Amino acid sequence: MSDQKSEKSAAAAPVPGVLAPRPVRWGIYGTAFFSLSMVPMASILVPLWLVGLGATPLMIGIAIGVRSLLPLLLSIHGGVLMDRLGPRRVTLTVAICAMLLFPAYPLMPWYVAILALQALFGLSQGLCWVGAQTFYGQYMRGNAGAAGKLVFFSNGGCFVGPLLLGAVSEHLGIHAGFGFLCGWAALMVLATLAVPD
Repeated sequence: MSDQKSEKSAAAAPVPGVLAPRPVRWGIYGTAFFSLSMVPMASILVPLWLVGLGATPLMIGIAIGVRSLLPLLLSIHGGVLMDRLGPRRVTLTVAICAMLLFPAYPLMPWYVAILALQALFGLSQGLCWVGAQTFYGQYMRGNAGAAGKLVFFSNGGCFVGPLLLGAVSEHLGIHAGFGFLCGWAALMVLATLAVPD
């Protein structure tokens, strides 16, 4: 009986270098593209919004810094949560949270509220990025070429996202910029849905 169990576990073990099916790979690259890029995008839009509200440079610095507070305190717990509930479920939940947070910024134009939103966004975005890396570990199984593509797409998002957001905000306004970020996070949700449990 124990021999049968060991044979089954050996058969289910990941094979180094073997890639997941193509749709799953594109879902993983999509999570990398949309998750990490939310950081530079929000780092453009939130200071612009705060300047419009009359914030000082110190207030803006605090608002940007507080985004890293909850990830600093809870990243290890988030990793444990992914181990228990599965990375897809956790990543999908935090991606939806990020999507819902962006419309709240223009609806709550108060400094304390923005600090709270920044803290929640930082945790959501951070766990989205952890999820993308976890997906790579599960489904790409140490493949060096896939790792290079993951880095390529994550940096590609960090390059393309701010350019698009800047264009939208310049021509359509800050409120449209937050709407664009909401749509960007929605694409993160769709990319996560392409990755199986």
